[in-house]
Amino acid sequence: MVPGLPWASLRSPLTLDPGSYAWFHVFTPGDPALEPVAAATDAIWELVDTHLDASTQLVPIGFSQGGLMATELPRTRPNRVAATVVLGGFVQGAERPADGLLADALPPLFWGRGSQDTVIAPIAVARTEAWLLSHSTLTRRTYPGLAHAINADEARRRPRVRTSDRRPVSSAASDQNGVRLRVTPLARTQPGTSGEWAPRESNPPKLSL
Repeated sequence: MVPGLPWASLRSPLTLDPGSYAWFHVFTPGDPALEPVAAATDAIWELVDTHLDASTQLVPIGFSQGGLMATELPRTRPNRVAATVVLGGFVQGAERPADGLLADALPPLFWGRGSQDTVIAPIAVARTEAWLLSHSTLTRRTYPGLAHAINADEARRRPRVRTSDRRPVSSAASDQNGVRLRVTPLARTQPGTSGEWAPRESNPPKLSL
């Protein structure tokens, strides 16, 4: 995260095992159903609307399922998202409300994954690459030998995403809600603020659906 900026770490609402959580169940590898993803996204936006001013922009960061959820915020309310970071994640295959706007605006997005990641299905990786190339200004890093994890080099060298170069997105979809995610949203207090990422909160709040 960025020093001096408020941030929150949201724990995904579904308990799989003690200490293991998820945003949605996956019955077809790499292809979660839209309905539970949409429900989680709506819940995140409700939390944001409750606690943040409507002018506050976010930088969602998510790992694995959280990476998918991070992409759902710009795909539903693009004007609220300054940039997105996806770590070992993927995208929902269904069309989302703001996809057309993102294809025009191409907002900044970082996608990092391990070359030995066998958790995310190959079909989901291919879908993610194609979607990100056509809907974002993509910075991509593949880390040799890394499995489904985040290594120290990835956390340290993840490039800053400059929001000052972001092209404006039409307000037509700014009030639309959609899909779901595991994400760390960052509230940007002032435009153009930059810095390094901060550590994850040890006891993140649980999001109830």
